[in-house]
Amino acid sequence: MTGVLSKFKGLFSEEKPMKKVYFLTDHPGGANALVPVIQRMAADDKMALTVVNFQEHTDAIFKEAGVSLKKLADISLEAMVRLFKEEGPNLIVTGTGAQEGKANDIIEHTAIRAARALNIPSVSVLDMWSSYRERWSDERTSHPFDCLPDYIAVMDELAKQEMVAAGIPENILVVTGNPYFAGLRAKAQMFSDAEKADMRRRINIPCQTLFLLALDAFSSLKSTIGFWDADVIRIVTKALPKLSNIGIAVTAHPRSPDKDVIRSMVADASAAMKFVEGIPSLAVSLAADLTIVEASTVGLTAFLMGRPVISLQPGLTGEDGLIISRKKMIPVGYSAEDCMDLLMRSADPAYWKNIVAKSSFQIDEKATDRVVELVYSMLK
Repeated sequence: MTGVLSKFKGLFSEEKPMKKVYFLTDHPGGANALVPVIQRMAADDKMALTVVNFQEHTDAIFKEAGVSLKKLADISLEAMVRLFKEEGPNLIVTGTGAQEGKANDIIEHTAIRAARALNIPSVSVLDMWSSYRERWSDERTSHPFDCLPDYIAVMDELAKQEMVAAGIPENILVVTGNPYFAGLRAKAQMFSDAEKADMRRRINIPCQTLFLLALDAFSSLKSTIGFWDADVIRIVTKALPKLSNIGIAVTAHPRSPDKDVIRSMVADASAAMKFVEGIPSLAVSLAADLTIVEASTVGLTAFLMGRPVISLQPGLTGEDGLIISRKKMIPVGYSAEDCMDLLMRSADPAYWKNIVAKSSFQIDEKATDRVVELVYSMLK
């Protein structure tokens, strides 16, 4: 046993029982952040790991990573307390999610609250620089941050500063990096021309240049953020006749409740637009010349892989939820007119190269090590 794991080998003698660690998330961003940690800890025979979800949105991520899942039929607080009493985990590790106006139970919230009720330590692994209050607050109560764990693993000092400003206690925040981001550039470099050509054949849009439009602004959020996917589709559809030899592959967020509407709008738009299903947005972004997002993690991921990205957020009210557009690392349009102008400029390949050339975003390649170290320290 080497590296981080060897550092903790002496913590658990042969006589001591295995340490039970539960990983729980229903959010794709959370699953991506947890997978490298799960894979690393699975090599330790003193660890009994259980990975749990409720909805299907993270199934494909865990399956591709070779992670077995325990499916729950009930994620109420009462059911979660019963589960933890029966199973006796030593630590709860969650991704992060939000109720998004539904005022419902989500697995990350009830797991943390059940752990607290049973005096089981808990930690969340954050994946994005946004929605801090929503990630750890139950909409059904008047108490902000009533679902906080004992610790939160955060991406960097910027995230830490923003979270403290939002009202989260500084002493529970541990800067680790996001394990999912580590290795992204290497993954992009390994993506061959043959793989790109194969992916384009699967997408099957007759065009010289391919754009990915990765949507994630649900209709239920329009009253909160000022726009939704349909508004962006209309702008792109209007721009398409002026974008010579450019095709648009459209993907929806795995949890989107609006897929039927998106599918219909794209089908009616143009032969140069196609709603792509069954292919992960990450794979499409590797094959695309440019990725267009609203505030999706797909945009950040593509950017970290050295791919050009732009953001369209027409009519945005409130703060931009995408760190790379909020910090002006990529071009962004906040009005319909600016979005249209941005699309016109994006038809020029020289414009893409300039976006990538300006990239100064730093990836913490040791993020997995740091999160694993935090987890082991909580098991002492």
